[in-house]
Amino acid sequence: MSDKIMVQCSHCDKRLRATPAAQARRARCPACQTVLTIPATTDTPLSINRESAPTHPQGSESNPQSSGQTSRMPRPVVAATEQEPVPAVPPASDPLDFDHFSDNPYLHSAPIRTIPPTSNRLATASSETNKNLVPAWLMVGLAGGGIAAAALFVGGAVALWSVLSITTSVAAPSETLAAPSGSSGVASPTTPQHALPPARAIDPAKLGYVDLPPLGAEEETFPSGVTSYFVRLSGSADKPAGRMQMRIYLPPGEHGMGALPCVLVAPAGTPLLHGVDLDQNTDYHDETLPYAEAGMVVIAYSLDGPVSEAAQQNEQILMGELATQFPRFRDAGGGVANGRMAVQYALQQLPMVDSERINCAGHSSAATVALLLAAAEPKINRVAAFAAAYDLESRMADVVSNPSIQQLLPGVGAFVMKTSPINVTHSIECPVLVFHARDDTNVPIGDAEKFIAKLRRSNKEVDPIIVTSGGHYQSMIDQGIPAAIKFFSSSD
Repeated sequence: MSDKIMVQCSHCDKRLRATPAAQARRARCPACQTVLTIPATTDTPLSINRESAPTHPQGSESNPQSSGQTSRMPRPVVAATEQEPVPAVPPASDPLDFDHFSDNPYLHSAPIRTIPPTSNRLATASSETNKNLVPAWLMVGLAGGGIAAAALFVGGAVALWSVLSITTSVAAPSETLAAPSGSSGVASPTTPQHALPPARAIDPAKLGYVDLPPLGAEEETFPSGVTSYFVRLSGSADKPAGRMQMRIYLPPGEHGMGALPCVLVAPAGTPLLHGVDLDQNTDYHDETLPYAEAGMVVIAYSLDGPVSEAAQQNEQILMGELATQFPRFRDAGGGVANGRMAVQYALQQLPMVDSERINCAGHSSAATVALLLAAAEPKINRVAAFAAAYDLESRMADVVSNPSIQQLLPGVGAFVMKTSPINVTHSIECPVLVFHARDDTNVPIGDAEKFIAKLRRSNKEVDPIIVTSGGHYQSMIDQGIPAAIKFFSSSD
C-alpha cells in the first residue's frame, strides 16, 4: 500500500487520509461538506498532530522504547484549508450523498421520479447542500455491447447508484435475507437472482478459508493502553470473506474467559455497491477506539469487493473495477458474510469475548451493513445504527430503469431491494439503537422516523435517540458513540 498523509478539515477537524500529490487539489470533507484544498506535499510543511502523539519521559514505563512495546508513530497532519464552493469540486466522499441525477443529460430517456423532502426545513437544507454537489458524469462503452453506463463521481470515487425498474405489480420484497438461490424476486428477465448469505451457521468450506489465524504480534499500542492486531485471512479470493481483513482492538489488562463484550464495526464511506479494505481506512480509530477504551473488544472488518486506490481517482478505472467488484460485494451479501466471519473469529480466537454479548455498530453506509448483519446473524446481541441509509430503494429511485446499469451490474435491482434495511425489519430479533440528527442533510430525519415506526409495528425493541444538531457525522462522534457504549453495556 502506498504511503498516505493525514489531512485535517479546518472547519470540523475531521481527519482524513490522502494520497500524496505534487500539486494541490480540492475535495469535500465527508463530515461537514466543506470544500477543502489539499496542499501539495512538496509545498506545505508538515506539522505533527500533538494530540495523537503524546510524549513520554525517557525511560518511563509508558515509553515504547523502554517498555518493549511497539507503537506506530502518528502520521504528519497537513492543514487542509477551507475554500469557497467551486462547481468543479467533486461532492463529499460519503457516497450516500447523491443528488442532481435529473441534471444528467444521459439519463433523460429514463423516467425520473423525485422523492419529496420530509419537511420544508429539510428541503431548504437539502437545496443549499445540493448547490455544491455537482457530479461529473462519465460515459463508458461496455465491451461487446457498446452500451453507455452513467456514473456519478463522488469525492475521488464513483458512487454508481442505479435502480432496476420495479412496478407496483411485481412481488413484494423478499421476506428473508436467506432466500434460496432459486427463489423468485424482482429482476429483469436477463438478470440472475443472487441470494444473500445464509442466515444461520457459516460453512467454512463455502466461505473459502482454511483456518482462522491467531492474533499474532501487536500492531499498535495507543496512549490509553488499548492494543490493536491486524489479521488477514488466507482463504480463496473467489469465495465470500475468504480474504477479508480484521483489526482487533483489546482493552488494556488481563481478561478472563468470556469477560468482555464485543463490538463489530465495518468501514463507512462506500456506495453499498462495492466493498473496502481496512488498508484504505487505517485512520478509522475515531469510530472504534472509544468502545475498546470503555472495556469492549472491537473487531473492525473489511467488506468484500474493494476498489483500488487508482480507481478512487480515475473514473474509467473505477468503472472497470465495479464490473468485477460488485459481484464480489453482492455475493458477500453486501458485507453480511464479512460480519458473520468476524463473529466466528470472536468465538474461535478471542476467548475473552462473551459469546452472548456480541454487538455490532456502524455509521452511514456501515450502519446499513450493521442492520443487515443483525437481521442475518442470530449471535448479534444488540445493534447501533448511526445515520444509516434505511431505505435504499427510495434513495436510488432518481435513476430508475437504466438498462445500461443493469447490464454493468447484474442483479443490482434485486440486490438493492434485499439489502434495504427497511425491508428486513421483521428479521431483526435483537434490540436496535437508532441514532440520528435532525440537521442531517445526508439522510433525512424522516427516513429514520419511518424505520423506527416500522420496527415498532413489528414489535421490535428499538431505542431511538434523535438529537437536534451535529449533522451526519459529528453528532455520531459527540453523542452517538457514547450512547451506544451505554446501550451495549446495559445488555444482560
